[in-house]
Amino acid sequence: DLPSTPRPPFKRNQFGFSVGGPVVKNKTFFFADYEGTRIRESLTLNQTVPTPLQLQGDFSEFLPRTKIYDPATYDATRQERLPFAGNVIPRSRFDPIGAKVASFYPVPNKSGLTQNFLFNPPDQSNQNRWDVRIDHTFSTWDSIYGRFSNQSRREPGSPSLPPPGYGGSGGDQTHDGRNFVVAHNHIFSPTLFLSTRAGWNMIASLTDVPFDRNINAELGLKGVDLVNKAMAQFTVSGYAPIGGGVFLPNDSGSQARQLISDLTWMKGNHSVKAGVSITWL
Repeated sequence: DLPSTPRPPFKRNQFGFSVGGPVVKNKTFFFADYEGTRIRESLTLNQTVPTPLQLQGDFSEFLPRTKIYDPATYDATRQERLPFAGNVIPRSRFDPIGAKVASFYPVPNKSGLTQNFLFNPPDQSNQNRWDVRIDHTFSTWDSIYGRFSNQSRREPGSPSLPPPGYGGSGGDQTHDGRNFVVAHNHIFSPTLFLSTRAGWNMIASLTDVPFDRNINAELGLKGVDLVNKAMAQFTVSGYAPIGGGVFLPNDSGSQARQLISDLTWMKGNHSVKAGVSITWL
């Protein structure tokens, strides 16, 4: 970071509790816990963005090392092109959509032609996890327990460039997971017992886009999504990208259900276990 730039914040708070005890003496017990995490920090990104002169088509800052050639002057016989006079592209040659997209770049806040934009976007995370479990004993021979677990993570979007450039990044992210299990144990004899468990697990994840409207339509693009909130990604060699991340929004999830039952028989120094396991995905 620049010496005059304030140090980005870094805060991490983790907290929680657990509680448990009897509900019915010697019969029913409960346990519950919660854990929360709050992260507040910032990323440090050094990006390359066009200078005000470059946005006007003036690339004289690159002379004499780099010349900008006019593709319309290509001579097939000599296989040569002529450079733009003074390394300046006339405004009459600007593509209107390209000029509009280029205007989304922020103004450099550092000197130089490369790594001339320092950006500290927020990088935050809100995480919550909790569990609840109940155990119950019917008799010496039968017992049951059930548990439900939940976890969630919310991470606001952290663009690589300030809007409306965004820098090819995604938007808010949400991740959720839930898990449930119930189990029953039955003792036939000191050497023969049966355990049966049923479980369910769910995971859901969403990465959204960082904008609230269809910027493609505003730009006049064709052949892309013009209905949903979306913006194409523009990649310019040597510069930070413009637009949102690819394959967004991304909404994915999965579920799994399982039933397991096994019978165990013990004889002397030996034990035999047999059972069944069924899984639905």
